[in-house]
Amino acid sequence: MHSSPFRSERKGSSMSTTGPDLLDKSSGVDRLFAVIKEVLGVVVQPDTHFLDLGGDSMDAVIIADMIVEEFGVGPELDSFFVSNTVRDLADSWWVALAAPAS
Repeated sequence: MHSSPFRSERKGSSMSTTGPDLLDKSSGVDRLFAVIKEVLGVVVQPDTHFLDLGGDSMDAVIIADMIVEEFGVGPELDSFFVSNTVRDLADSWWVALAAPAS
C-alpha cells in the first residue's frame, strides 16, 4: 500500500484525541458530511455521488485537506470520484483512519 498524501503524522500528538479509539464512526462520518456541506454549500444526501452534489476536484482537495487537519488522515482523492456514494466515501475514509500509520 502506498503512502497517502492525506495522512499526516502530527508531531507531539498520538492521534488519541481524534482517532477512532475516542471517536465513534458515526461522529466521524457526520463530521466528514459537515465538511462536505460547508465546502459545497449543499445538504449532503449520503446516498448521492460526490459529483452529483456539485463537487469537483478542487472541492475534493479542500475537503481532504480540512479532514487531514482535523483527523490526521483524509479521504484519498480518487475516493471522491470512484465511490458510488458519499456514504461509501466516508466508509473508505473511516477504514483508512482506523488503519495504523505505515
